[in-house]
Parts: sequence; structure tokens; C-alpha cells
Amino acid sequence: MVELYGQNYPAFHRLDLRVNRHFETKQGRVSVSLELVNLYNRGNVRTYDFFVECSAPEDCRIEREPQFWFRLLPSVGVNWSFAD
Repeated sequence: MVELYGQNYPAFHRLDLRVNRHFETKQGRVSVSLELVNLYNRGNVRTYDFFVECSAPEDCRIEREPQFWFRLLPSVGVNWSFAD
């Protein structure tokens, strides 16, 4: 049985990586980026879902199921700044 509000969340840890590259053109500056969020792909607990499980009316228990933040999340970005 889980004691409701009786424990702390596990430690949260993630490592993010971002790489930028800039290119100068006649029309302005183009910036390209690649970002990896949660590079370790670690399952960090975001919250818990609690539910009651009963095998008989007099035998009920509170169970919890962890819900996690996203794991490895890649993203690509492009930004174009026009020249004056």
C-alpha cells in the first residue's frame, strides 16, 4: 500500500545539448540549430496517478503509477534575419 503524500519525488536530472551555426548571406543572416533535450534519455517522474484497487469491498489499497516527462526530444530550428 502506498502512503498518500508520504514520499518525495525521485531526483530529477537531465542534460540538454544545443548546437548553433550561422551563415552570412547577401540577404541577411541564416542561423540553424539542433537541440537535444534530455540527452541521457532518463525517465524523470512528472507526477503520479493514484487509483484504488479492490479485490474485495473490505480489501482495498491505494496504488500509484508514475507519469514521466518526455524522454529524448530532438528539435531543429532555422532563423533568417534580413540585412538592412
